[in-house]
Amino acid sequence: MKRFFIAVAILLLNTTPTHAQIIIDGREAVGEGPKGRYTLEQAERIALGYIFDRRGAQVTGTESFWQNGHFYHEIEMRLRDGSIYEVEVNADTGKIHELEVSSLSANPILPQGLITAPQARAAALSHVANKVRGTFKAKITAPPILMVHERKLAYRVGVKKLADEFTLWVDAMDGRIRAMNKE
Repeated sequence: MKRFFIAVAILLLNTTPTHAQIIIDGREAVGEGPKGRYTLEQAERIALGYIFDRRGAQVTGTESFWQNGHFYHEIEMRLRDGSIYEVEVNADTGKIHELEVSSLSANPILPQGLITAPQARAAALSHVANKVRGTFKAKITAPPILMVHERKLAYRVGVKKLADEFTLWVDAMDGRIRAMNKE
């Protein structure tokens, strides 16, 4: 059973979008900026088109910066529901590097490519099974709820193993465990 959860966790990490092929305006995009980098305008279209494949998003701010030897474009956008997201696009690859939530409305328009609640549940169970010793199975005590945790979209999941209860935060974009707190 432990192997099953490890396999599910590996599958979750390998099935998230890789953004390897960037499509802009119906054709594969290539960085058009200096040194073959994606321009700020291309990064805006990538963020608006891939993450929020809906009309009504408005870019409210942009910034370009270097971090750890990589060049990024950050695009802040307000959606028609009032939610505000910040999307970082790697200027060399065109891939989404990070998605942060500045403000989330009561009925938010969610990005594409989020993992499902059952996937978050499986990731949480697998993590607890690997981190907490004992022969008893981990059990869900609180179903996955999509929330904002440290400016990231994440599922909050309650898990119990033996006498220990935990709250886990599973990243909704890639299925990784962001935090695990013992209650």
